[in-house]
Amino acid sequence: MRIDLNKLKRLAIITAIVVIPIICVNLINVSLTKNSQPVNQEASNPNPVANTSIKKTKPQENVSIGFFAEFRMERERVRSKQIELLREIANNQTNTQKVRDAAAMRLVQVADTVEKEMQAETLIRSKGYQDCAVIVKNDQATIVLPVRSLDEAHISEITGLTSLTTGLPKNRITIAPRENYR
Repeated sequence: MRIDLNKLKRLAIITAIVVIPIICVNLINVSLTKNSQPVNQEASNPNPVANTSIKKTKPQENVSIGFFAEFRMERERVRSKQIELLREIANNQTNTQKVRDAAAMRLVQVADTVEKEMQAETLIRSKGYQDCAVIVKNDQATIVLPVRSLDEAHISEITGLTSLTTGLPKNRITIAPRENYR
């Protein structure tokens, strides 16, 4: 078996493009989470978001956290399968160059989407929200928050942050409140 250095270099670059942003965003997320204070410290929290309609009772918070954790795990599982399939296509020498290049480009797009979602989630949580999930698909984004309702100021703030990180216009961003059910 002969190894083509150009193809090996290209594969290394694509892998770096996919992996490095994910690692960086995770490191930023860990450092922000480590330095943040819990949302339930209402008395000392000057953030108006913590004192609005996003307050939840303890049992509901646990249900909500479970939902977001499960959602992230499932999203990661699906993405891992997708990335694995795309890598197989990109590395399969029996595929045409056009197909391999398309798979490589899709890998880069997946990495970009992961980075945008993680950045948006981190920024939204930094504003005092207990948790959230951001789903970026094609030219729109959906944000799921553990709240019953939001006022216009909070909607504008969240869509602005998401627009900033995703590059999408505010009118392509939807916020979906998630009420907790037992």
